[in-house]
Order: sequence, then structure tokens, then C-alpha cells
Amino acid sequence: VAPTNSNLIEMTRSIIPNKVLKGTEYTVNTNSKGRADAFDLQKELDKALETFQVRPKPVCSFREVMFSETFDELIRQVTLERPERGMLLLRVRDEIRLSIQNHLELFRQTHNFGCQNLTTAELNYKDLEDILAAKQARREALVTRVNELNAQLAQVERKNQTNRINSYRIHDKVRSKLSLQADTLQRFIQSLDTQKNEKLVKNAKRSKKKRKKRKKDAGEEDEGGDGETSEEEEEDSDEEES
Repeated sequence: VAPTNSNLIEMTRSIIPNKVLKGTEYTVNTNSKGRADAFDLQKELDKALETFQVRPKPVCSFREVMFSETFDELIRQVTLERPERGMLLLRVRDEIRLSIQNHLELFRQTHNFGCQNLTTAELNYKDLEDILAAKQARREALVTRVNELNAQLAQVERKNQTNRINSYRIHDKVRSKLSLQADTLQRFIQSLDTQKNEKLVKNAKRSKKKRKKRKKDAGEEDEGGDGETSEEEEEDSDEEES
């Protein structure tokens, strides 16, 4: 059912409420000129943007107000021609404004949260600086201690190497000395064995000569043969024991 003229006027005034400027109340115009209204609206918008020198890209309150009023005027014109489309545009306008308000509220909450964190960080900044300075001093002390320990370790290693080399040298000297003593003792023992063998050979030759002499003397003296034989056996046993 198509709305009547009175219903259309009430609908239009509900969409765009009355405004009070300088003590005078203005109501919405319910007359429509068709396409001429759209061209006039575009000219008025361009003139207002140029007059107030509205910034084209950054956020500008004047730009927001002008385009909001232009959109309301478009809704009025469409509502006078096609009320159903006007109501749909009204829903779109309300949804856009609600989304903008939600984004603004989210931005305010985020901004407040950031400001609180910034304030907390500024309050704790001094403490954090003190902690950082203490950590850096501790690190420098540890680095110095590590360098000292590395220097001591290098010194101990050099000392151990020197002691090891000296020990090897002393060991070589002692081994050489002991080897020389062992060789000397070996030669001495060999010389003793040689002297003993030579002495035994000489004694054996001397004993043999004595036996021959005794046998010769025994042939000349027959009377004391038995006693002399026993004496010779004793002498031979003594020589063998020597």
C-alpha cells in the first residue's frame, strides 16, 4: 500500500528531525524537484568544501559533518520519491553511524589502555634502568673474572709444560746415567769372570804340573808310596775346592 502524503511527511520528518539555529526552528522540506535537487546538492557540497577549505584525505570534522548532511539530504530526496528505498538507506545510515561509534569506542579504549601502560612504564622506567645497570655491572664483573681465570689457566699450563719438559730432561739424564752404570757394572762383571777363568786355568795347569812331578818323584821313592798317594789326593781335592 502506497503511503499517503501526510504519512510521507511524518516519515520524512522522523528521518530528519527539526533543527534550531539562532532561535529559529527549521523543518524538513517535503517538496521534491527530482533530478534538479541532486544537481543542486552536488553544487552546494562542492561550494561548502571549497569555502571551509576541508582537507581531502586526513580526518576532518567539517568534512564528516558536510558529508553526513549530504547523505541525509539524499535520504530525504529518495524517501520523497521511493519511501521503501528511503527506509533502506536510513537503515544503512544508522548502521554506518553505529559502526563508526563502535570503532571510536574501541579506539578510545585502546588509547586509554596504551596511556595506562605508558604511565606504568614511565613509573617503572627508573627501576628498570637500575636493574639494567646492575645486570650490566654484574656482566662486566663476570667477564673480568673469566678473563682472570683464563690468564691463570694459561699460566698454569705454561708452568706445567715447563715442568714436564724439565722432568723429561731429568729422566733422560738419570736413564743415561743408569745405563752407563749398568754398562760399567756389566764390563766389570765380565772382567771378574775373565780373571776368575784365567785363575782357574792357571791353577789347573799348576796342579797338573805338580801331579806329574809327584808321579815322577813317586817312581824314585818306593817306600813312601802309599802315604804320598794319600797326600796327593788331598792336595788335588784342595786345589779343586780352590
